[in-house]
Amino acid sequence: LVDKSVLVPPSQISLVTVTDVVEDAIEIQNIGPNPVTIGDWFLSNSENALKKFRLATGTVLVPGAFKVFYETNINAG
Repeated sequence: LVDKSVLVPPSQISLVTVTDVVEDAIEIQNIGPNPVTIGDWFLSNSENALKKFRLATGTVLVPGAFKVFYETNINAG
């Protein structure tokens, strides 16, 4: 689930959810020309607990970079 109040142009970030036999994941990719700070964003796989997993303060995606977060990371948060 994504917090739509985040002020990042949609053309800057790509969110991809992956459902796999082994483990679900979400990939956040910076597809824009500028660095994007994703620190303090929250990820969740539950509508009842939207702040399950907080991305570390200071996390930045440079143009073209991506991070993958697995279900075990989110559930451990």
